[in-house]
Amino acid sequence: MQELQRVCEVMQREFSMNTTICIGTIVETAVNINLCYEATNIALEYSAIRNQGKIFFAFEASQNINLNAYHNKLHMKLAEHIRANDLDACSQEFDLAISYMSNVSFNTAVTYFNHVMMSLLDDFSTTFTDDDTTYPLLMDKLNEIDRQQLPNVYMLRKRCMEFITILAHHQSINRKYGNELAAETAKEYIDKNYANPDLSLKMLAGMAGLSTAYFGKIFATQTGYSFSDYLSNTRMKKAEQLLLETKLPINQISEAIGIVNTNYFYSVFKKKYGMTPLAYRRTRSGEAEDAKPEANDKENT
Repeated sequence: MQELQRVCEVMQREFSMNTTICIGTIVETAVNINLCYEATNIALEYSAIRNQGKIFFAFEASQNINLNAYHNKLHMKLAEHIRANDLDACSQEFDLAISYMSNVSFNTAVTYFNHVMMSLLDDFSTTFTDDDTTYPLLMDKLNEIDRQQLPNVYMLRKRCMEFITILAHHQSINRKYGNELAAETAKEYIDKNYANPDLSLKMLAGMAGLSTAYFGKIFATQTGYSFSDYLSNTRMKKAEQLLLETKLPINQISEAIGIVNTNYFYSVFKKKYGMTPLAYRRTRSGEAEDAKPEANDKENT
């Protein structure tokens, strides 16, 4: 305590600065870190001016918050509900948090929920772009969660839920756009890399940073095809082209489209076209040959 007091004295004597030191609650466990930080911030806000140039403890603040009156993971729970686009769950969680604060003042509750909304905004900060119009709107809403502008708990709840609703809507749009982009990127990748025999849903999911199961659902929803169907259709179209435009052997065509097992290629091709690759080549080539004299006759006529 004496050493800390010397800091205040030296700063005043050497730099003519009033240095205020707030000593917060000792953190005993990792889960208490955020809670203690919030309590110390509240103590600073309410007591720093009165204690300017002095040393004081956070628990001495006149508007000290009861650390046992609410849980310190509210913003994490709200973030989970926002990601699930469940505003009803957000509303219930918010009401539960308010009920835990019966022993603190309204001003302290406003300060606390302002910090919760700030933490939420920080949780989703990476989803905003430089030209995003939602972020300034959220900042305006955050500024409205202030004890000078809120007359009662009803308005506090209303402003916080407005903030949460805007953030949830942003996340919903961002997720939809992200899903569309991921599926479109995957389609383009398949179109260019169908010849890679190791191409798989797991590979594309990893490139998108998503789980295989979730990415499979996104791809099917956005394209109308499962990954395996889209890849198979892409390969068969290329095989059809090679059969008609080249004289490559069937096994080389199979390898060229990314199917190492020729027998499997035969099976897939026959299932799609109703005949083997060789029969398809002969049939279509014959049709083309039959069509040539007719074309010549038209030209002569």
